[in-house]
Amino acid sequence: MHTQNEPGVNVELVEGLEKDLTWQPPFSSHSNEGNISGPEDITLEEIDKAFDDLDAQLREERMAATAAGTMSAEDGNEILEGMVYDLRELDAIERGIAPESAVEELDIIGDAGGSGWDVDAMMSSQGIV
Repeated sequence: MHTQNEPGVNVELVEGLEKDLTWQPPFSSHSNEGNISGPEDITLEEIDKAFDDLDAQLREERMAATAAGTMSAEDGNEILEGMVYDLRELDAIERGIAPESAVEELDIIGDAGGSGWDVDAMMSSQGIV
């Protein structure tokens, strides 16, 4: 059962097996390198620069699309131009006038004097015969 004449562990074999068969996860915190920087190492200046670069890229893309005629300067969804919301309604609200709400017509079956629900009346009111 034993493969050696003398008791003990074959150290070279164990080291080779450990090296070959031990899985190292890709984002392991036990790195052989001393540099394990993370998100906390990013400075506010780097974040601001990244957002400035993104804004510049978006401006360039918008200008290129406008020049090529694939996008108009106004895409029809401008709030301040009154294309999304009816600004007259907002002006009325600022003056303190409550907006008109949608009024629903309610059909109550069996008004106060009725004896309860009438299934046939409910079905005929919905157009079901």
